Amino acid sequence: MFNHIISRTKSFVVLSIVFCIPPALAQTANQVKQTPPVKLGTSGGNIHDASNAFCCSGTLGSLVTKGGVDYILSNNHVLADSDTATVGDAISQPGLVDVGCNASLTQTVANFSQAIPLGSANVDAVGVAFELGGDINAANHLGQTAVHAAVSHIGPTTTGIDEVVQFLADHGAKLDVKDARGVTPLAICDRRTIDVTGDLIKRLLARKTE
Repeated sequence: MFNHIISRTKSFVVLSIVFCIPPALAQTANQVKQTPPVKLGTSGGNIHDASNAFCCSGTLGSLVTKGGVDYILSNNHVLADSDTATVGDAISQPGLVDVGCNASLTQTVANFSQAIPLGSANVDAVGVAFELGGDINAANHLGQTAVHAAVSHIGPTTTGIDEVVQFLADHGAKLDVKDARGVTPLAICDRRTIDVTGDLIKRLLARKTE
């Protein structure tokens, strides 16, 4: 069980999906009660985020470590109950909407500790994770790093990808790492024809060899 929880949010980028709907029962693996340690990316939220009409929950986003203490990183509306949470509030898993709004069917996996208030300056999620002690070159089970993830982002626009890559590079990210399939971030850019970001990676790699 995690000892604390930290919540950060960015005004214009949704990092986890919040659900505010009438009571419903869980259907998938990430919506049911898990044996601790739970998998991040599962449903959860502040235990008090409910009313007589409906309840809310979102995604327990990612695990970061600061000062030897583990924290869960997610959005303000998920963990801080949109600025209404009190330090020490229980953070449940699964989320309330996945247990018919019945808090007794959840488990406490963390306790709320702090949040950036809604309406404050934008917070870059990548920057927050780095500040909290995240490994900039950590890879997932597919061998993919944050750089792979950035250039693989699927959305209505590729705007902003090069800024993320630049941030990662400035903080020591390796840009030529191959994943488990032998694919580099540059190869992904070439395949997706993200020329601006691809050219940026090429310039950054060339600079390292000078």
